[in-house]
Amino acid sequence: MTYLSPLGYLLGIEGAALLRGFREGSAGRAFVETRIAEIRALLDTPALAQAEGVTASPGTISVTDVYRSWAPHYDAPGNQMIDIEQRVLAEFARVLRPGGSLVISDAHLLVSYLRPTLARRPGPDGRPSLLTEHHRPLSAYLAAALPLGFQVRQCEEPRRPRHSLDPETAPDPLPAHMSWDLLHWCPEASAAALDDSPIAVVWRFQLDGVRKAEQPER
Repeated sequence: MTYLSPLGYLLGIEGAALLRGFREGSAGRAFVETRIAEIRALLDTPALAQAEGVTASPGTISVTDVYRSWAPHYDAPGNQMIDIEQRVLAEFARVLRPGGSLVISDAHLLVSYLRPTLARRPGPDGRPSLLTEHHRPLSAYLAAALPLGFQVRQCEEPRRPRHSLDPETAPDPLPAHMSWDLLHWCPEASAAALDDSPIAVVWRFQLDGVRKAEQPER
């Protein structure tokens, strides 16, 4: 079971902001002291301290169910995700012409840790459900593609725009449940943790024409 705590998530965002600031050299004394003070304030906020989290069951909801609920809102303003394409490299290698290009994309591993984890509708066990996500390291793409004759032509990691979280757009009242709007409780820390972080990985492969052509016909 996974316990989704709004307060726990916000404390994690504060920690991510501190760790990123330390790593990138942007965590001056004022920034660090502000984060510590904000952590204390979050812990002392009754709406958060008394908020009940959600206990959810991982893997009891299907990808189809999630897409069905997400599809009506996918093109809504502010959605920064791109389509997650199924990776079937062997089939692409079979049907592509020699020299043909293949472009695939996937949600970035990092974004899965930084964004809020949202519970879905109850699953078969009656509990709120979590979609089981399978994020692979970049090396996994190469391990799958190179033996099939694909060559890497381009790889990009689109990033979340800076200043994408506007403190002036905070909901009223601020939520005490798992939601993207939780980020408005601590907009400076949220921006420090999420701004300019990679949200997707996009590969462009090209099929080796010589290798493809040399394969015997059946």
